[in-house]
Amino acid sequence: MLTLSAIVPEIVGSHPFLQYGVQHRIFNLSQLAKHIRPLVELRAKKHVTESAIVMALSRHQRRASKVGMRQEEFHIEKLTVHTGLCTFSYTKTDDLPRKVHQLHTAVLRKSGYITLSEGTREITVIVDAAYAPLVRTLVGPHPKYFHARIAAVGVHFSARYVDVPGPLCIILQQIWLQHINVREVASTLTEFVLYIDEANTKLAFDTLYQLFGQKRGLIEKHNLP
Repeated sequence: MLTLSAIVPEIVGSHPFLQYGVQHRIFNLSQLAKHIRPLVELRAKKHVTESAIVMALSRHQRRASKVGMRQEEFHIEKLTVHTGLCTFSYTKTDDLPRKVHQLHTAVLRKSGYITLSEGTREITVIVDAAYAPLVRTLVGPHPKYFHARIAAVGVHFSARYVDVPGPLCIILQQIWLQHINVREVASTLTEFVLYIDEANTKLAFDTLYQLFGQKRGLIEKHNLP
């Protein structure tokens, strides 16, 4: 039979909002215990008092606050914004990588913006909207998915964070808390790029800058409307 010390962390960990709130000590634990009590009893298969759940939450909160990186420990060195993008997703075929490589070469020759994301079943191309006709010509006229008016928000940070658990999660948490839909992501060693709807560009930029930004002079914006 599962114990409260196992059940409560499992419930909290399965809900990003609960996980964030517990780690940052946002919740009234008594109210939270009342909220999750039905879930706890379902897993425990017995009656559980709210006071017992509060104790388990308190223990878990003390541990959670020490795990991973805290928001105030993370700093951004530079934010970049590039708007006027669109995204294409294609089902992967034997000749698709060759077509995408041809597109990549053509766009780079014209100093255009292009990002490729390849999975086991799909390839996604994110490119300046001006090159959308070229994508359809070289890669295919009927993508599995297409979306216009995309913006790229690039988060640049120090290499000292590479071996520290948590920075990318912290970035996504803040974007999620603003109810911004992340349509695609890309990353390198010290850069994390969020692809979002253009309408959310300013909100995403301001959120990340105010929480993590260090040097205003390093902020770069490209193709802002």
